[in-house]
Amino acid sequence: MKLAPTKSIYVKSVLAALLFGACFITPAFAAKKEAVKEAVVPLAPTPSGAPVTEPSPEAAVPAPVADPALTNVPDTSNILFMQNMRKIGATIYYLGENLGLHGWFVVKDGQVQIIYTTPDQKALLVGALLSPEGANVSQQQVMVLANNNPEIQKILKGSAAVTGQPPKPASAATNDVLHATTGVAPAPAKPVAESPSEKFYGELLKATNVTFGKESAPQLIMIMDVNCPHCHEAWKNLQPFVDGGKLRVTMVPIKALGPQSELEAANWLSKKDPYEAWKKRIAGDKNVFRIGPQDTDKEKGVFANTSLVKGWGVNQTPYILYHGKNGKVRLIMGEPKSADEIMSDIK
Repeated sequence: MKLAPTKSIYVKSVLAALLFGACFITPAFAAKKEAVKEAVVPLAPTPSGAPVTEPSPEAAVPAPVADPALTNVPDTSNILFMQNMRKIGATIYYLGENLGLHGWFVVKDGQVQIIYTTPDQKALLVGALLSPEGANVSQQQVMVLANNNPEIQKILKGSAAVTGQPPKPASAATNDVLHATTGVAPAPAKPVAESPSEKFYGELLKATNVTFGKESAPQLIMIMDVNCPHCHEAWKNLQPFVDGGKLRVTMVPIKALGPQSELEAANWLSKKDPYEAWKKRIAGDKNVFRIGPQDTDKEKGVFANTSLVKGWGVNQTPYILYHGKNGKVRLIMGEPKSADEIMSDIK
């Protein structure tokens, strides 16, 4: 769960690392957002029904929802934040109750925010709700919401729009045992669904990236920063499967930790053998990406990647996506608990 904004960026970053095993995008390099309009877009359609017209103190009557399964909508008229949101024209949808928390999907001027309230309404939390197993509960809830509301589907797609195109990558030779490609990773041989998570998955494949692994192996996408220690640990756990021909990983570098990461990522993507360079970086060579010809196109590509993922509400690395055995996109925020679990589930 991402806590409401605190005054200390350092404290928030430390808490994020402890809770998620992740590097959060530093606010200094994140897009400026008003607290009310911050876009946190779930990566899949989400649960719930018709907009909840919040009851006023004079008439505290729960509003109906489109999903018949969602009943007993809590009265939030005594929550000042909710009152202020309604006053500025926000539309609030009820996501239902899960893990003891009531979920709300707030829409204002095409921007969306997920909020959770405790049963006693004494605390309000902002961000994604995860199960003890790490499953994205918010994603599942928003899926129900979008499936019942075409307007929500339009909002989610619109919120994810990013202007500008990353540079067209150069093609690279393939190797049947270990395939490294800088640029556009081949899309999996399966029809792409219209869900936001599939849309995001497809956009990442078209982004500036580098892919390692056997071409016929199951594919996984990792949004990462070249200097993120949690990304390094995640790769170390996945590398044996890549080297063994059982997994294909597409790395989408962003500048989560500042402009130096953008420059180093561009240098990395410009290497003749990015895989060997990456292994040296993982082994502790901090200079391997600091030396190299300046490639402005690659720098623009990394910048576009950062804009892309922030447009989808991603604010931490690593962020992993892959298709599960059920054919749906699975999301892992932060360092995975077990690479074996991924391998047992990936399609």
